Amino acid sequence: MQLTEESAKVFAISQLFGGARHLTEEECEALRNLSSEKFRSKLLKE
Repeated sequence: MQLTEESAKVFAISQLFGGARHLTEEECEALRNLSSEKFRSKLLKE
């Protein structure tokens, strides 16, 4: 139930800012290249 509630909050807040939108491939790649994302990915592989 907690995941559903958190998802509803994210959806509601996104509506306040004009609604959700999909990231472009360039935006996804920029996130993948962040040092924090590389660190997180490394931890998941261990």
